[in-house]
Amino acid sequence: MCPSHGFEYDGTGRVRVIPANGRVSPVPQNFQVKAYHVAEAADFIWLWYGDDEPRYQPKFFDNIDNSFEYSEFWESWNVHYSRAIENQLDPMHLPFVHYNTIGRGNRTVVDEPIVKWVDDTMFYFYVFNRVDDGTPAKRADQIQGDARTQVYLEFKFPNITDNMRVTAAFAPVDEENTVLYIRYYVRLTKIRLLDKLIAIAGIPFNKVVLHQDRAVVLTQVPKKSELKMNENLIPGDSPILEYRKKRAILKGESGGSNG
Repeated sequence: MCPSHGFEYDGTGRVRVIPANGRVSPVPQNFQVKAYHVAEAADFIWLWYGDDEPRYQPKFFDNIDNSFEYSEFWESWNVHYSRAIENQLDPMHLPFVHYNTIGRGNRTVVDEPIVKWVDDTMFYFYVFNRVDDGTPAKRADQIQGDARTQVYLEFKFPNITDNMRVTAAFAPVDEENTVLYIRYYVRLTKIRLLDKLIAIAGIPFNKVVLHQDRAVVLTQVPKKSELKMNENLIPGDSPILEYRKKRAILKGESGGSNG
């Protein structure tokens, strides 16, 4: 229902009731708006912007279920969604942007992150940040041991412990604005109300970390990233490069020049 004049719509976008005309009055055929495919999953409403049928069904993280309680907040950023996402895929900024929060420890050397694709729209990337010991950053093929035992992030295209998760969803508004939804999932006790309170208590810290990122992301030029840009990348940027490659493929499949 329209909150301004009370027009009531059905799922196809057709206006069924115009209160000012009386509920029994017929509605002319031209009272019709564009309808989009939507679905509900993981307490989100997912919207498909395309004119065709959705190419993918909504996917969330397999290791987050109803056993978790969560708290959330959202913010609108004046930035293209690609920049907001790439910030989360960048392990090199942690000791500088987050020097007094999640980046403490002065681990400035970044051995090349290992990217492992799980399926067509999701990958893990394993992070190897360390204190500078006088040796250069290692390539991925020089890293020994089982990468899965190390710190990792999980990214899904539509995107840390056993009992806690922090998730970020990036909803594009237009070419220069994005809404970020941050959720803090908790499963630390067997008392759901207590877990909920713990999740709520964690929001202030997560806001501090996010705002450290925002101060950097909002100043990046250009606001939108692409696969081919006039910039120099280093091995630590490999997760970002993987994201850009797949995004370019998906944009090509949809036939769109924007997005």
